[in-house]
Amino acid sequence: SFDLFKKVGGGKSTNLALLTANGVRVPEFFAITSDYTRDTCFDLLSGVDWPNFEITEENCLNLQKLILGYSYSDEEKSIVNDGLTKLSLTEQHLAIRSSGIDEDSKEFSFAGQYDSFLFMKGRDQVLDSIKKCIASSLSFRVLSYRKKNGLSLSDNRIGIVVQKMIFSEKSGVCFSRHPL
Repeated sequence: SFDLFKKVGGGKSTNLALLTANGVRVPEFFAITSDYTRDTCFDLLSGVDWPNFEITEENCLNLQKLILGYSYSDEEKSIVNDGLTKLSLTEQHLAIRSSGIDEDSKEFSFAGQYDSFLFMKGRDQVLDSIKKCIASSLSFRVLSYRKKNGLSLSDNRIGIVVQKMIFSEKSGVCFSRHPL
């Protein structure tokens, strides 16, 4: 179900899946779930004392450095490579888009807080961008926003969308409700 998927894929990937299921043409994509990101990079954070974590620029940068220094296992690389191969995306320009589990909810938007990366090509750039998306979920602004809104720091989960880039002449953003 889409509700279950949103709990592991995040708002962006769920909305893309809903559009696709309803016949809307969406560039090819696959989702990397928060289970994958939790089981890979987030294991590095198991020693963090989240209830007492002091949110400072320096502390957040140190967490991000841990994530960016992560070395993928062959199995983790294979999962991403399989997604790229299955959709014939290995030689395409791709958008690597963050898909926060708590974003796009009725209560919280997280608009513009997570990073995404455009025009990536090849497995190595995709894997590097996935780590950067994950690291962005540990930025000072994201962790401050989570704390301000009473969201758990230890349950900070993120999914990732790997999507074919399109070269459009026009694009835009649509708000379904007033952003303020």
